[in-house]
Amino acid sequence: MTDPGDEADLKELEARMRAELEQEHARRIEEFQRRREDAHERGADHREQKRTEKLTLMKAEVRRRFYEEKGYQRYTDSRGQETWLPPEEYAWRMRVRRSRSAHHREYRPPGFLTGRKRTVLLYVILVASAVLVGLLVALRG
Repeated sequence: MTDPGDEADLKELEARMRAELEQEHARRIEEFQRRREDAHERGADHREQKRTEKLTLMKAEVRRRFYEEKGYQRYTDSRGQETWLPPEEYAWRMRVRRSRSAHHREYRPPGFLTGRKRTVLLYVILVASAVLVGLLVALRG
């Protein structure tokens, strides 16, 4: 009842399927190993990044303690950058900064019309002008 040709076709089909499954298996193993290596590299990168961060923080702390021991003072320049300066240089820069800002200040005598007074006067003039125009229109019409 079994046709010998059918049996050969089935064996050939089975062999092809096994070959495809072998290829898929090899691809999966390769992909797994690649993912594992990538994870290992990411872990190594992460550990290196953590180490670098710790070193940076440690260096900043050592620098801060050293500067404080030597009496340095934190100074913020005109660009907003902070630096540590020896006491002599800090005093000199602050003296220069104060003299420069005092030099740039101008004396302006207080004026009669400043701020709110000027605004009130402007509104009074506008209202008076509107009333005047209204009267002129009413008299001509």
